[in-house]
Amino acid sequence: MNDHEIVGRSFTASNEMHAVVWRTGRTVTVQDLGTIGGPFSEAAAVNARGDVAGYGALPGNTSYHAVLWRNGQPTDLGTLGGQLSFATAINSHGDVVGWSTTEGTTHAFRWHDGRMTDLGTLPGGTFSAANGINDHGDIVGESGSFSQRAHAVMWRNGTAVDLGTLPDGGYSSARAVNNRGDVVGLSGSATAIQRPVRWRDGRITDLGTLGGTDGLANAINDRGDVAGWADSADGRLHAAVWRRGRAAVDLGPDMIVNASDSHGRLAGWVPIMNSQALFWR
Repeated sequence: MNDHEIVGRSFTASNEMHAVVWRTGRTVTVQDLGTIGGPFSEAAAVNARGDVAGYGALPGNTSYHAVLWRNGQPTDLGTLGGQLSFATAINSHGDVVGWSTTEGTTHAFRWHDGRMTDLGTLPGGTFSAANGINDHGDIVGESGSFSQRAHAVMWRNGTAVDLGTLPDGGYSSARAVNNRGDVVGLSGSATAIQRPVRWRDGRITDLGTLGGTDGLANAINDRGDVAGWADSADGRLHAAVWRRGRAAVDLGPDMIVNASDSHGRLAGWVPIMNSQALFWR
């Protein structure tokens, strides 16, 4: 989301899933972004200029490709040589990141000025994915292999840096990065416990939950507000926000936050059948 737009997906009267933009103000309006010829599309991110990144099915529904919508018009961003690609984030310069299939695996990509670049993997890795990018070009995601569990990674100036895990962590994933270089995501243990974490200046911090074991940090704004979800003591999933380094604030059960704007407003969804988009002002 940006300061006045939220993106995602919604179903049409004919039950097709389409990428949409909700514009917020005194009232909320919605725009159908359409598809690239196939039966469905989904928007994943929007920058301050209103450029939208996501993916869409090709005609015949044979595969799907990363898409950039600019002024409401879609552009197929192609792939790294495989059949599939998916855009996950976009910065204010219009740089798009995500992942694409290539030679039997998936690799993170950066798309800039009409060209998709393979970001590669961590040393020894065979797969990677990019989940976030800031305005300085720092890109975050994860990389691993079949014999090496995925670790959170930052690509900076063309170099992949392993962000590591919590001390008991077996794997980790970076989901977002702000313009200060703070990174958020998750760190998982060998016993499958998943903790919401933040990386700052090379140090990883467990953000804590709402009394349960698991959580995930999905978004961070330039003020340092972190948003995502966390379990309560009874194991129920709750939307959560961590502000100014404090403990998680409970935003309600059975909801997930996945975006935050510069004013601390939040967007998310209800992860159940017939899910609904949510906006916290």
